[in-house]
Amino acid sequence: MQSSTIDNLITWHRSTDNLVSQRRCQSPSFFKPYHFAILASKFIAAPSGVVRIRDENLAHYASRMHLWQVLGQPPPVLVNEHEEVGKFQPLTMITSEDDVVSIADRLTAMFRPCCVDKFTQDSIYSLAVELLGNCVAHSQMAERIASYGVVCAQVWASAYRAQIAIVDSGLGIRQTIEACGKYQDRLTKENACSLATEYSVTSKAGKGHSGYGLTLARDLMMQSGGVLHILSGEEYLSIEGQNVETGVIPALGLKGTVIVLEWDTRIALDTGVVYAQWPGALEESENDDCDWIF
Repeated sequence: MQSSTIDNLITWHRSTDNLVSQRRCQSPSFFKPYHFAILASKFIAAPSGVVRIRDENLAHYASRMHLWQVLGQPPPVLVNEHEEVGKFQPLTMITSEDDVVSIADRLTAMFRPCCVDKFTQDSIYSLAVELLGNCVAHSQMAERIASYGVVCAQVWASAYRAQIAIVDSGLGIRQTIEACGKYQDRLTKENACSLATEYSVTSKAGKGHSGYGLTLARDLMMQSGGVLHILSGEEYLSIEGQNVETGVIPALGLKGTVIVLEWDTRIALDTGVVYAQWPGALEESENDDCDWIF
């Protein structure tokens, strides 16, 4: 299975914009969690009728992934909710701070069978709590459906691949960091998505947040040779193993932030190794799982 690329995300973002405005778009032949998360976020933010998928097999898959359920629409097909347990986390809205831990628990349980060790399992939990917490800390409730964002995940056991996709309903990373008034000089010269992954960069400086979320995502994916894509506003950061790419796409028109992580499940993830490489040791009193900020 080929890894998702930043171009894949950009293309699908544009396609779903066409779907919302023109009621039609070209469907990919193979759906991943990011397809569902981006599509759902567009219709939550700008409802424009019932979503229809002509291909019966794809409609069945989308129903199982709760596409219509999160949009408050009746699914075109009924599926057995007990099938395929442990292989995916269907589209789930993040509606409150309480959802952060409950969704992180479900994600960890889903990934448990493919984790190579306990360190990997714990690392996925910490990563999920951090990134889901970002949605609550920085996003705005969508008007039609009370949601800070959506999350979707899947494991392809035979391909040894896993993906987590999170799309929030915030203003975007640049606007969020600008609001704290601390990084204006750097933002004039640097990519905001890249800056947000830097250790200790936070939009809530001095308010009890340490800025570990996207740093943890970046370092875990680089540690494992995985993929991290961040798309926000007109900017992006793309990491594939040790290769890092940033860029600006004028008039992209993306509202909020898309975060996609994808990795080889045969390779361990270890937050302990990541933390040990950060400047300064984490204080024992700090709750690593509750620093929900960029």
